[in-house]
Amino acid sequence: MCPGCGKALSEIHVLVDEEVPLTIRERLQTKVRHGQPGEVAPHLETTAGDDLQWSTGRWLRVERRVDRENDLYTETLTDPETGEVVREVHERLSEHRGRGAAKEVGTPGDGENPTG
Repeated sequence: MCPGCGKALSEIHVLVDEEVPLTIRERLQTKVRHGQPGEVAPHLETTAGDDLQWSTGRWLRVERRVDRENDLYTETLTDPETGEVVREVHERLSEHRGRGAAKEVGTPGDGENPTG
């Protein structure tokens, strides 16, 4: 029943208009090898895109290149909101230690507990 006039209603139309914020994250990774996966390790790996920095909970823009043939490691982390370069590394891959996959398991602060 219509509360205004008392007539029976056969249809009711309800429109809900709400904006929902949406953030899209993307990342592209490539691996180049001189053989088949599982037989030969990649000689070149690249990563470009969004990456969550676990220690701060911030999303950063990452550009990373691991070049095993030329013994090079480069990485640039940029805050997409401010444009600030948070970290920039250009070094020999053979000297790259202590971060990410290069971190030794069981070292303080790596989140791993060697005793289980």
